[in-house]
Amino acid sequence: KKRKSKRKRGGQRGHPKHERPLIPTDQCDDVEPLKPTQCRRCGAKLSGNDPEPLRHQVWELPEIKPHVTEYQRHRLPCPCCGETTCAELPPGVPQGQSGPRLMAFTALLMAYYRQSKRRTAEFLSTLLGQPCSPALTVKMQTQVTAAARPAYEDLAAKLPTEEHINADETATKEENGKAWLWTFVARLF
Repeated sequence: KKRKSKRKRGGQRGHPKHERPLIPTDQCDDVEPLKPTQCRRCGAKLSGNDPEPLRHQVWELPEIKPHVTEYQRHRLPCPCCGETTCAELPPGVPQGQSGPRLMAFTALLMAYYRQSKRRTAEFLSTLLGQPCSPALTVKMQTQVTAAARPAYEDLAAKLPTEEHINADETATKEENGKAWLWTFVARLF
């Protein structure tokens, strides 16, 4: 049985104060000056500016919805030979329907925040309005893995030259079998 503490609930006298500091006014997205129009005691009209008004900041998430760009690739016939030619996508435009930030965010949810593919797909669909299935999360994970592979290989090649290395092994599942996730931490990476 736990002993009951003699302290009162909440912050104790003399403890350091923890509060979110106000950000500078010029970093706010909107600033709404609020001025009283009449005296609260006698009702006389008020005018002017307070050089140091009380500041109250409210943090809110922006509306979250996917940004969709449609590329209309026209296929036009040649007036000479009749062969049709379709316009190419501009450089940097993904061949699939997922952009690089969406793919990186999906990989972050699964890797760092350890969400399953099903939960990641549900999060993207429900909260972000991004149509997604577990199969699509796997596809994005594969693409992000391929993109990160050169940096990974470079770091893995540097591991043997490090003076101290910490390692950790975590069991996981891959397909229907067991797998292990190895983490190596050196001084700089």
